[in-house]
Amino acid sequence: MLSTHDRGEYLKEFMRDDSAGKAFLLKSTLRNTRDIVRSIEDVTAGRTVLDPAMVSKLTSDEGVRLSGALKNLSPRELQVLGLMAKAHSNRAIAEALFIQPRTVEHHISSVLAKLGFNSNGERHGRVFAILTYLESTGQLPMHEGDVEQAAGDMSSPLQMIA
Repeated sequence: MLSTHDRGEYLKEFMRDDSAGKAFLLKSTLRNTRDIVRSIEDVTAGRTVLDPAMVSKLTSDEGVRLSGALKNLSPRELQVLGLMAKAHSNRAIAEALFIQPRTVEHHISSVLAKLGFNSNGERHGRVFAILTYLESTGQLPMHEGDVEQAAGDMSSPLQMIA
C-alpha cells in the first residue's frame, strides 16, 4: 500500500490483515526508486514492510499495541529497531532516518538496554531485540521461550532471514 495517510486507523487496518508479503509505505518518505524496488523485493519474498515513519504509530493510542518491553521504547528507537528487523546496516538506518551513524549506535545501545539484552559470549543482543520486535508486531508468531530456542539453534544470523 502506498499512501499519503499516516493516521493510526489506516495502520491499524493494515496490521489487522495478517497475510504475508505486504507493505505500508508513505509517499512523503520515499526518497528514490531504490526504496520502492527494495520494498517490492521484500514483499515478493513474503516479508512485511512498514514505513519507518509509521513505526511510531504502533505506540500511539490509535495504533497497534505493542506488548512487553517494546512499550518502553521511544518512537525513534522503534524506528531503528524496525529497520534493524529489515536487515538494514547501521549506516543504512542512519541514511533512512537522516541521522548520524553514531546516533544510530546510541539508539541501538538504548534499545538493547531497555530490552535487557547485551552482546556476550552466549547471546547476541541485536538478534534477540529483532526477534522480540518481530514477535511483538506479529511478524514472527512465537510462544514464550521460543525466541531463545530459535536464536540458540541458528548457526548464522542469515538463517533467520530465510
